[in-house]
Amino acid sequence: MKRWMMAAIPVAALAAMVPGGGAAAAECKGVKLPDGSTEQYCKDPAGKWVPAASLSRALLPAKAEAQYDGTYVLTVSKPQRRKSKITLGDLIASAAEKGDRYEGAMTMKLVINGASVTGQVSGTGGISTLRVSGLVQNGRCRLIDDRNMFVYEGACNAEGFSGTVNSTSNSRTVQKADFALTLSSLVDVVARDAQAQQAGAELAAKRAQLKAQCDAGKITACVEMDQLR
Repeated sequence: MKRWMMAAIPVAALAAMVPGGGAAAAECKGVKLPDGSTEQYCKDPAGKWVPAASLSRALLPAKAEAQYDGTYVLTVSKPQRRKSKITLGDLIASAAEKGDRYEGAMTMKLVINGASVTGQVSGTGGISTLRVSGLVQNGRCRLIDDRNMFVYEGACNAEGFSGTVNSTSNSRTVQKADFALTLSSLVDVVARDAQAQQAGAELAAKRAQLKAQCDAGKITACVEMDQLR
């Protein structure tokens, strides 16, 4: 049977392994492999040990637009009445009441701006379209809808978003859900804006070149310049 030996590594080295740096970014250790080599492993948001390289690839860009699609399972039950004395019958009734169960498709469209997250949740099976906002930190998102009724929390990265939904005290019913979504689209906003800026600069340079040729009497340059958008 293969055995992996885990040895602690200096805190200063942890920040270099995972973008977003700092000792709090991830818990990491050096793993001695059967062939004698050493590879760095870090805990992902779900608490599993994974290669540091794969964890780095899974992180969301600092500024991004992401869409996740998947499914959910929801249980809705009535809130329990508060009593000064709880009888055995109350406990039995509470255990027997499982609530209504719903399931369906869920879509989350999120805009990430540093630690801030805003977006929209929609789905089938009775889900209302809701606007949400919250925070992302160390590969975990915590979002709440604009009516302050539901909290969405779980691991969110460039591979998927999975976690739980819990109703707040503002909800007339007790709602609990599990959801598992996979990433269907991801836009790195910084990279997109940089590409757009470069394309604009190249177009302006091309236009200036054609204008000089057009002014010099080159008809084809005038036609090409008119066709530029």
